[in-house]
Amino acid sequence: MVRLPKNQIGGGFMSDFGQLPYRFGIKVRIYPSDRQKQLIKRNAEAYRFVYNEHHAIQQRLEHLHQIKHPPTKVHTLIQHLTKSLDYQRMALNHSFLADPRIDAHVRLQAIIDYHDRQMAYQLGRAKRPHFLRKSYTWRYQLACQYHHRRHGSLRNGSIAFTDTHHVTLPIIGRLRVAGSQRRLLSREALIQITLVTLTKDAVDHYYLSLQLTSLVPFVRHLDDQPRPIGIDLNTANFLTTSTGKTVASPHFNRRLSFRFRRAVQRLNWQRHLAQKERRPLRTARNYQKQRQCVAKLLIKLHQQRENFLQQLSTQILRHHDLVVAEELRGQDPARNYAMSWRFRDPGWISLLTMLRYKAQLYGRTFITVNPVSTTQTCSHCGYVLHGQQKLTCRERTWWCPHCLTFHRRDQNAAQNILNRGLIRLA
Repeated sequence: MVRLPKNQIGGGFMSDFGQLPYRFGIKVRIYPSDRQKQLIKRNAEAYRFVYNEHHAIQQRLEHLHQIKHPPTKVHTLIQHLTKSLDYQRMALNHSFLADPRIDAHVRLQAIIDYHDRQMAYQLGRAKRPHFLRKSYTWRYQLACQYHHRRHGSLRNGSIAFTDTHHVTLPIIGRLRVAGSQRRLLSREALIQITLVTLTKDAVDHYYLSLQLTSLVPFVRHLDDQPRPIGIDLNTANFLTTSTGKTVASPHFNRRLSFRFRRAVQRLNWQRHLAQKERRPLRTARNYQKQRQCVAKLLIKLHQQRENFLQQLSTQILRHHDLVVAEELRGQDPARNYAMSWRFRDPGWISLLTMLRYKAQLYGRTFITVNPVSTTQTCSHCGYVLHGQQKLTCRERTWWCPHCLTFHRRDQNAAQNILNRGLIRLA
């Protein structure tokens, strides 16, 4: 494994970085000039090349280490490949990486990100690292450096805000920004930038995502609301709570399905014409214009779903101190091809992720429980339906044969989910 400099491991921050307990992230829009766009593209390509080169060398080393009795030639090759993992030696082997327009910290951060991904894979938290393919979207990460400064802030690092509308990045220079950075710059508390991610989407919009740390909470904890709630996720609607409230499914895919199909058909036709005339797709103007139309529809769909989930998750946590939801397995519902769109359209997994990190942010409690038999169990007496008594998908209401209590299917399941959560916390 490559040896990284001690001051760069984990982001290369000051010694008191690990003592900052609170984390926060913001995403702002940036407006680079044409020259800065070329610099961003060059650094993003260097980041992707170093990441892929490191991944290829690691794969080859894994293959060589599987040889039980390696000869001298193989042993020499292993030593050579191990030395080539160093980001400085990689720049010597590939002269274009030594271009002064490429930040050296970008090359180092690519190796750090690869090792973080490899570690997450070994711990079972992420998929196996793979090659980063070339696409119309650009992305690279960069750590903020505080060179021997006693106190770091938003204004004195290698990545710093010069005022409320501009930020400075290494190599790239001064960029105009628009977003929610004003309220952070107006705070008197100590805030440090740890890591930034510079991205370009498929419609040539540039964004800057900042990971921040501070000694004080970024968001004030909400007042105690002794009102626990259970959440049942179902296909009839988006969710049903144990209090009987139902949130209808927004069906974002259905709203844009016709426009999206028409746009994809036109895109395929433009691709066919370009290939028929033997023109590269990257230089075919009509194809590129239609590709951006398709990308805009996908971005619109993503933003609509993201806005809906952000507002809903915040509303739930503002009014309840304990939120119990059913546990979802990300791959199981989507295995059925005919039903997969019903599970992917609402964004349930994204909602649970938002509830989990916002609960920590607002000082709430959020847990998930196993939803097995929550629909077939009476929330009043605990009787479990069996045999021919079990409910079908069409039956939305039922009477308990043991205590004769009337139940609405989804509300009863939400109440059972809440009861299991209370038992776990007891």
